[in-house]
Amino acid sequence: MKKPRLARQSETTKQEVAAIRQAARRENGKHLLSAEAALHILERNGREFTKIAREITKNTTRGAERQEKDTTHQP
Repeated sequence: MKKPRLARQSETTKQEVAAIRQAARRENGKHLLSAEAALHILERNGREFTKIAREITKNTTRGAERQEKDTTHQP
């Protein structure tokens, strides 16, 4: 499966690309077709996209860890 264009050009992970799009969607109120468009909106609004991406990536990692704990305690 191909990486999104933004991820191919840099070290941005798929989760970070999704986080960038999600943050821009919240600020813009519309669904965007590309991560590049999302990036431009966030930069125009003065948001640091990597910080947003890291926060959301951390949250998804915590959720995955929680799920692992739940499955290990099953009989």
